[in-house]
Amino acid sequence: MGTGESKQLVQDFVETVLNGHDVDAIHRFVDSESLVMALRGLLTGVPDLRLTTQHLFGEGEMVAIRVTGEGTHTGVWRGLEPTGKIWKATCNAHYRVENGRITGSWVNWDWLSIMEQLEAVKTA
Repeated sequence: MGTGESKQLVQDFVETVLNGHDVDAIHRFVDSESLVMALRGLLTGVPDLRLTTQHLFGEGEMVAIRVTGEGTHTGVWRGLEPTGKIWKATCNAHYRVENGRITGSWVNWDWLSIMEQLEAVKTA
């Protein structure tokens, strides 16, 4: 796959799986069980998740994306019981695309901001 095709795959993955909430389509895009488990957990905990893409870059097999995500915490997520609270945060992710699927990922959400909004942590 060329860089353009890899970028399109990541964009299609975001739209189909994350924004479209199509859990059954995960394996069409992803060949990494750790990412599959994280995605299932995210979509269970935040079933109305919505991502807005700010930047999408690619070089070779690597694609980087920056998004703003928001949703309502209505299911157990990362061990936290549902709060019913809405959160909004940024995320930077890098994906390795090989043979038409995502095979590696490095995903960095602004966890402190999310946990503060869910009142799971308190700051002074």
